[in-house]
Amino acid sequence: MSLQTFRGQTLEEARRSAERTLGKDYVVVSTKKLEKPTLFGFSSSLEFEITAAPKTNLLAPPPERTHPFSPMARYGAEIATQEVDAIRSEVRNEVRALRNLFVRTQPEDRGIEPFAKEIEAELGLVQEMLLDIQADREREPSQHLKRLLTSTGIEGQSARAVARMVRERGDDMAVAESFKAVLCEVVRTTSFPLSQEGRLIVSLVGPTGVGKTTTAAKLAAFAIIEQKRTVTLISSDSFRVGAAPQLERFAQILGAEFRLVKTRHGLEEALVTANTDVIIIDTAGRPDGRDDIEMSLSKVGKQLEATRRTLLCVPAALREVDARRLARNFAPCQPTELCITKLDETSAPSGLVHAPFASKLPISTLCFGQRVPEDFAPAHPKAIIDALATSTKRSPAKPVPS
Repeated sequence: MSLQTFRGQTLEEARRSAERTLGKDYVVVSTKKLEKPTLFGFSSSLEFEITAAPKTNLLAPPPERTHPFSPMARYGAEIATQEVDAIRSEVRNEVRALRNLFVRTQPEDRGIEPFAKEIEAELGLVQEMLLDIQADREREPSQHLKRLLTSTGIEGQSARAVARMVRERGDDMAVAESFKAVLCEVVRTTSFPLSQEGRLIVSLVGPTGVGKTTTAAKLAAFAIIEQKRTVTLISSDSFRVGAAPQLERFAQILGAEFRLVKTRHGLEEALVTANTDVIIIDTAGRPDGRDDIEMSLSKVGKQLEATRRTLLCVPAALREVDARRLARNFAPCQPTELCITKLDETSAPSGLVHAPFASKLPISTLCFGQRVPEDFAPAHPKAIIDALATSTKRSPAKPVPS
């Protein structure tokens, strides 16, 4: 049933208005007498309102329901648009009423003069509101861009920033190509940790279960097999059951040295006594002890004369809210770059965007499987863009020995 409201200074005037719109064959549903304030509440006037509908609408059978979900679930965007249009129509009517009131007031009526500027200001605010509503609708991403953001899992502030940058590029290129170009700008990469010459200390920090131990083994295998460098693997993860034995077993297979440390003093001693080219530290993902790593490295770093690289390891399917939390929680470790893991376990690798946005760090390493050392590679812009823009599981190229 399509109900409409009509108003007039008299009941007869409201009925004539309904008749002009609906014709003579209409049904009055309700009648109201309204006291309408004017001039900012200093006076008021009576107004009559009737709610009416065409008789044919009242007699028409209800539409058949052919979908299990409610109209709000199916047509949410359409309903939202209709609500905005209704608000705009109501605001226009109010503006029209204010203007008519201003015109009808006689010049000798001095009571309106103190309020003339206020009425003009009100009209200006209403106009600004209408412009803001229109601008918000124009700022909405295109349907194609929305699909790209949804398929990659990019959300929140990251999605809004990407959409804004795509819009700023204009219509000179296709949305998909513009999307790729923007991702190239916002997702920075840096050199692979093991491309660093000279003595090197690589620390792996991040939440539990993200794959730090496996990544440590991959780095060690690559350094030993591909680069012919000596490696010491240090495990400070005595919290997770099996973490240290797993890394020790990797060390035995690769021919690397292994140290298990449980205190900050033990970590400092292990760093000082290690005589290898590369030292790789696997850490626990629990909240406490993060300051110990940075304090130990700062204390003995100058003595070792080694380059320090600290990788914050995060999963590829990382949501934006979790990315901000991890960036905040692991800030005491002073990470220098990002390692994105578990790329093979998601078709929407949003962590490739969320993590750099939240931490302001570049990506240096990509991990996409459990094989040691095959399933990891240096972060290359093309591999990242391909994974994001197509949302398919693609394995980056194997690292080239430095």
